[in-house]
Amino acid sequence: MNADNPAPAPVITVDGPGGSGKGTIAMRLAEKLGWHFLDSGALYRLVAVAAMDRGIEANAEQALGEVAGNLDVTFGISDEGMVILLDGNYITGRLRSE
Repeated sequence: MNADNPAPAPVITVDGPGGSGKGTIAMRLAEKLGWHFLDSGALYRLVAVAAMDRGIEANAEQALGEVAGNLDVTFGISDEGMVILLDGNYITGRLRSE
């Protein structure tokens, strides 16, 4: 392993039914291991929420791409679990309910 041949990044996936706490468990595990965390499902929902807030139709591919490319998102964790901010606004509950 060197700069020309870096080690592959470790990846752990967590699977389970909706609402079972997968995101919270994965985020806490990543925090404990000092790794980065990616909730891919939340990314899709973030684009949907941002598009709805901006009045963008689901079939407006170019506009959706622009929204996706310019999201201002912060992921965090609290005692209650995962916290997601979009444009500085708390939207965690919206991502799981809409």
